Amino acid sequence: MQPEANYYFLDGEAERKRLIRELNEVRDEVIRLIMEMPEDLWYEERYHGWTPAAMLAHLNMVDGMSLLLIKAALIGFRPKIGMGMVDRMNNFTSRLFRRRVVPTTIAGIRSKQTHLDEFIMQLPIDKFSTQVYDPVEAQYITVEHALQALFVHHWYKHLQTIREVEGIEQPPEERSDSV
Repeated sequence: MQPEANYYFLDGEAERKRLIRELNEVRDEVIRLIMEMPEDLWYEERYHGWTPAAMLAHLNMVDGMSLLLIKAALIGFRPKIGMGMVDRMNNFTSRLFRRRVVPTTIAGIRSKQTHLDEFIMQLPIDKFSTQVYDPVEAQYITVEHALQALFVHHWYKHLQTIREVEGIEQPPEERSDSV
């Protein structure tokens, strides 16, 4: 299930579990689509110059960096990382990761996923309003917003790219035009 375009409050256990469920579902779907491909396609440029192997490695790396950024904000360090730096890093990593071993990357994603689940459930509610800089939005956002933007919405954007390139129709419950 794709998250709504807006963000929701993570005040209670049910809302945090919802976020974890969405986080896990989108990762499962991205991994499933790539694993269903013949292995030789994993290393073919398919997504705006990115190979599926590079796309997975990018998502895994960004999850790690995003978690570090949030943890840094929680202790008072809130660097402003601009889109120029993000674009340069993405260009570099698209080449660096183009032949990344897919099963190894998936193992890393799964390991990080468990850590993210625990982090979300254990984060004190008073920390959700802490500000962290989001280069995509070019502004400071709350940790509560960042958890959804960086760990769910970012993955859905890449899932949509995969679906479009592979000619996979978006399920009706995920389309914005569904009632």
